[in-house]
Amino acid sequence: MNTVLAAGRFGFILWILFSCRVNLIRSDGCPVEFSYGNYMKFLDIDPKYVETKYLPQFIKIKLYRKHVAGGRGTQLFLDRPDTWTNFDSDLVTHIIVHGFVAGAETSQVTRIRDAYLLSYDTNVITVDWSPFAGTDIESSDQYILAIAFMNDLVAPFLQRHIEYITGPNLNTSPSKIHLIGHSLGAHLMGIVSKKVKVDWVTGLDPASPGYSKEQTETRLTPQDAAFVEVIHTNIGEFGEEWACGTVDYYINNGGPVQPHSHPSDKQANHAYSFIVYSNAIEDSLVEGIKCPSEEVAMQGKCKEDSKARIGDRNAPPGVYSVKTTVPWFS
Repeated sequence: MNTVLAAGRFGFILWILFSCRVNLIRSDGCPVEFSYGNYMKFLDIDPKYVETKYLPQFIKIKLYRKHVAGGRGTQLFLDRPDTWTNFDSDLVTHIIVHGFVAGAETSQVTRIRDAYLLSYDTNVITVDWSPFAGTDIESSDQYILAIAFMNDLVAPFLQRHIEYITGPNLNTSPSKIHLIGHSLGAHLMGIVSKKVKVDWVTGLDPASPGYSKEQTETRLTPQDAAFVEVIHTNIGEFGEEWACGTVDYYINNGGPVQPHSHPSDKQANHAYSFIVYSNAIEDSLVEGIKCPSEEVAMQGKCKEDSKARIGDRNAPPGVYSVKTTVPWFS
C-alpha cells in the first residue's frame, strides 16, 4: 500500500488502540489477540516497513564510540549497514534505556553513557523512546499508556536491533551484550532479554507502580539473563522493594530517602540509582556486604564477610547492603 498513507494510518490507529487498550476485531466479528504482529496485519502494513522507515522517526537508537569526533552518536538503521560502521563486534556493547517521562539526553542515560565512554573502549548504544514515554510525571493515564507502548512497540523494536547485532550481520557474542535500564527501562530490558539471549542485564531501581512480585512476563526477573544486577534506591515508592536479580544491591537500606535528597523529592531518590551506578563504572569502589535476606538488607544490619562490587558481573549471587554517600555531582 502507499507508504505515506500507511504512515498516517498507522499512527492514527495505533494511538486509538493504545489509548483505549481494546482488542482488535476482524471483519467477521472475531477478536484478535492484541500484539505487535497482529495489529501490523490488521492495518495491512508490512512490519519491515514499520521497523525500517516509520519507527526510527520516533524511537532513536544511537551508537557512541569514544574516538568518534563530536560525540553526537550515529543513529542506527536496520536497513542501512553504513550506519553500523563504527560498531566493533569484538568489544562489549552497553545498551542504555530510560524510563517514564525521560529521554536519551536526560541524565539517567547520559551519566552512564559518558562514564563508559570515558573509562573504556566500548560500544555504547542509547535508546530514546521519549515520544511514547509520557510528558507528565503525575499522570497515571500517561504512565499506563507508556507501559503499553513499551511492552508492545518499543520492546520488539529494540529486540530486532539486538538480533541484528548478535546475528550474521555483526556476529557479536551474547556474552558481550549488556542491557541497562532505569525505572520502566529496567522492565523493558527484562522483556527484551526474555526474547533474545544476552548474558548481562542491569536494572536501576526497577519501577514499582503497576507491577507485582508475581508478575514475571513483563518485568525484570532473575531468570532473564545469566547475570541480572539490580540496584534499589527508592523502595516502596517508585522502586521495587523485592529482590529481582541474581545480585541485588540495597543502597543505604534501599531508601526510600537517599543522601543529598529532600525527603519529599521521590524522583531524586529514584534517580540516585543511576548516580551510584555511573560512579561505580568510573572508580569501581562501590561495594556491598552480603545479607541473609532482602529484609535484613533493608534494615542495614548485614554482617557477613562476603562482599561484592557494583558493576562486577562475576559477583557472587545474593542480596547486598551498600552504604554510600556518592554525591550527585562529582
